[in-house]
Order: sequence, then structure tokens, then C-alpha cells
Amino acid sequence: MAVLVGVAMFLAEWLREERTRVLIDFMRAHSFAALAGGDELAMSHVPLLVEEGVAGLRLHGHFARANPHWRHLRDGAEVLAAFMGPNAYVSPRCYRAPDVPTWNYGVVQARGRWRREADEEAIGRHLEAIVDHYESFEPVPWSLAEIDPAIPAAFRKGVIVFSIEVTELKGALKLSQDKDVAQQAGVADFLHERGRPADIALAELMRNSMGDVKND
Repeated sequence: MAVLVGVAMFLAEWLREERTRVLIDFMRAHSFAALAGGDELAMSHVPLLVEEGVAGLRLHGHFARANPHWRHLRDGAEVLAAFMGPNAYVSPRCYRAPDVPTWNYGVVQARGRWRREADEEAIGRHLEAIVDHYESFEPVPWSLAEIDPAIPAAFRKGVIVFSIEVTELKGALKLSQDKDVAQQAGVADFLHERGRPADIALAELMRNSMGDVKND
């Protein structure tokens, strides 16, 4: 898949994550994104679905019609979507030797071209797809088919559905890679024991990434 890497985001070399598969999986796991772009400086927070196809990588989402952001976007307008993963403060007490405080995190930025999907069938497919995607994580998934057909029809009128053709993709994973594996594991243990939801999620991301070789 031809995805350019070069979104203007500051990255120290040791934080840079350029493996397309890792970046796509990250966006899927942390799909609530900050979307910026348009004639005016505007940002909206929206869930975005990732689609991989022969034509490349696309993101799919929708605005509430009442959100003025879509009125400042024309077909082909450049937008930037930022996907933020788990993040947390790292205390010097995590380390065996004296050190300084820091912040660990994961983030992916996708730049692309925005296009409104005005076709009624496309709108319906998007709403079904987004419901089915998030309901798939529920013990008993719910479906739009379970409610009166008039309700989804009204729902369609209240949203602006769009797609984004991704042209650039870049990510950063700051997970104490500047430390040896033993110290990374110590940080992950410290975060897990601290017990806050964000700390636990970050600890799991660190454990899953330790010793990872960056070959696409």
C-alpha cells in the first residue's frame, strides 16, 4: 500500500513509527480522532473507521449536521486526523537510577483529502458499518435492524457523512525506548500498579511493544 510518510509533526528519531501496519492497527484501536481542516481553523472530535482497499487507505466518518465544521470543507480539502492512544506521566520513581520525569504516549496523524458522501445508499452503509463495528465489541451486539426503519431514516438526515483519502501517515510511540528492556518493564509494572485506567492501558501498550523489531 502506497502511503506517504511526512506529516508535519515533530518527532525525535527514536520516537518515529513508520510501519504502515502498526499505524493502521493503532488507528483502529484508538479510533476517536481529532479532525482539523477547512477554510477556518476548526477541529472536531469524531470516530473514524479505517478502510484498506486496492485504491489505498481511507477513513470514514460523519459530523452532526448542526456542527458547522463541514460547511468550511470542500471536496478535495486537506484535513488532518490525529489519533491519540494511551498516555501517562512517568515518575522518576519508575527507574532504578536517578532520572527525570517524562510523559509516555502513542499518537498517529493521518493527512488526506476530504470528500462528502451525499448518496443516500452511501450514508446508510456508513451508519450500518459504524454501528456494526462498535457493537462487535459488545457481548450481545445490537443492530439498526432492531428498531423502527423511520428512526435510521431520521438519523441519516441529521448527519454529514464523509470519507478521507489518506495521503500521508506518521506516528510516534514514546514508550521509554531510550531505556533498556529491564527498565521499560519496570516502568510498565509501575504504571500497572498505579492502577489508573490510562496507566494500565499504557502499560499494556509498552509490554506489547518491548523488543519489537521495526521491519515493515
